[in-house]
Amino acid sequence: MDKQDQSAPLLKTMLESLDLSALAKESGWSSKSRKVTALSWCLSLCLASSHRTPSLRVAAAFMGLVNALTITKQAMCKRLAKGGGKLLEKALGAALATKAHCELPSLGSFPRVLIQDSTCISLPKAASKHYPGSSNQYDSSAVMKAQAIYEMVSNRFVGFSLGGYTRNDQSAALDIVELAREGDLILRDLGYLTLESLRQIGGLGAYYLSRYMSGTALYDPATGKRLELTELANPARTVELDVHLGHEARLACRLILVPLKEEVANRRRQKAKANRDRRKSPSEQTLHLLGWQIMLTNCSEQELPASLVFELYSMRWRI
Repeated sequence: MDKQDQSAPLLKTMLESLDLSALAKESGWSSKSRKVTALSWCLSLCLASSHRTPSLRVAAAFMGLVNALTITKQAMCKRLAKGGGKLLEKALGAALATKAHCELPSLGSFPRVLIQDSTCISLPKAASKHYPGSSNQYDSSAVMKAQAIYEMVSNRFVGFSLGGYTRNDQSAALDIVELAREGDLILRDLGYLTLESLRQIGGLGAYYLSRYMSGTALYDPATGKRLELTELANPARTVELDVHLGHEARLACRLILVPLKEEVANRRRQKAKANRDRRKSPSEQTLHLLGWQIMLTNCSEQELPASLVFELYSMRWRI
């Protein structure tokens, strides 16, 4: 069974649970054809996006299957420009809101919680000029990388950008600085961890919560002495302390180390050892530290207690 065949019923059920008529009105979207409904529009585009090489031609084909009608890629393009893209964005945001709803009391102290993440979509090779992917001396591919910023409190997208695969997450780390406000909390994975982006987020009066990147230098704020994580990690209890991050940046932040259950730690170590890229073969120190969840934040203990840090960070996985 094709991937689309498996996902279509689930997608249809999920979309039917949303108030697509209201979302279409908010988006300024309307269809000249009664057969092209907001439901069929969103369903067709969602199915097309999971295709091996998504395109307007593929979307038009799915529209034909969903509605048993013939529609051209040009007609799809016109509808996309006239509110169709906005409708799909709002539908996706509404769908995520049903999955990502959080009732953590910690959210009350933050006016907004921003989650930045990305996804890659393979495109026909003809698009490689605009969306360059991996390449060698014989061939090149086309891969579009979509960067999205989702706001958890209001449950809506506040930022979207498209680029090629060659623009990695670290290159997009500063994108969020243009949208962040004082008091915001920002959740991102390790791909976005740059000391400059953390510095600028803090400079705005905003907050961040991130995993620690192995090898990043840590220093004692009082003595300036370099700290060793293996000496700080305690297998019996959570460890919290203020540190300076980075050899040159010396960025002030809070380090939190929480010991993991042995079975969880062993799974993480097995995964690290199984990495097919031998250049990333983990050191003994790295394997040892996989027994802890290690986090960085510029939130104080009063603003974000250690007991809530990991439950709050796990919200990122719901996106």
